[in-house]
Amino acid sequence: MGRIAVLLAFVAACSAHAQDAKPPVSKHIAKIMARSDGLSEATAFKVSGVQDEYEIAAALGVKVTSQSLVLKKKAYDVLDCTDAEGKSVTLWFDINSFYPEF
Repeated sequence: MGRIAVLLAFVAACSAHAQDAKPPVSKHIAKIMARSDGLSEATAFKVSGVQDEYEIAAALGVKVTSQSLVLKKKAYDVLDCTDAEGKSVTLWFDINSFYPEF
């Protein structure tokens, strides 16, 4: 199963169990989510701002519990989240488009 299929299955599972209605996903966020799955450093979502990160988390139906800045060859925001069933989910975001060079 490809990364997109796994992500779509995850979204479907989350939506089946979500208690609150999720906001509609904008075309901008849908494009970001179509390019990667955000489940690792190698497949981090490439975002243009922190707001994108939280919109993606909302679209996936997860609750953000913490946010960390990770500096490697690139800069990443890492969101630790929980899904509707309480399972941990870690989302990676490539923030190099707006994070200052280090």
